[in-house]
Amino acid sequence: MPYTALVEITGAEKADEIRGYVRFRVHAAVIETLKGKALDHIEYFETHEAPSKGPEWSSRVLVSLQEAPDGSLFVPDNGYVFPANSAVILEARKAARKP
Repeated sequence: MPYTALVEITGAEKADEIRGYVRFRVHAAVIETLKGKALDHIEYFETHEAPSKGPEWSSRVLVSLQEAPDGSLFVPDNGYVFPANSAVILEARKAARKP
């Protein structure tokens, strides 16, 4: 299930660290769902190069996620998380409307 949404990060904690990378479990309130089932809150995994403090709480980001076989959501690559400024949100809304 691909899922794209504008979210506000409400929390994050380190899930694990492997070979120079840190994986965070991120909790977020959904502001607007652009693709996928409309949800109020999501939890997903995001990987950063170590050392990292993780995503900034209260920041608004646009995320495009994939679903793992166990049902958890994850960012397939850090290139799929963007600052939620008005230009990025507008382009994401346009892309979501395309067939």
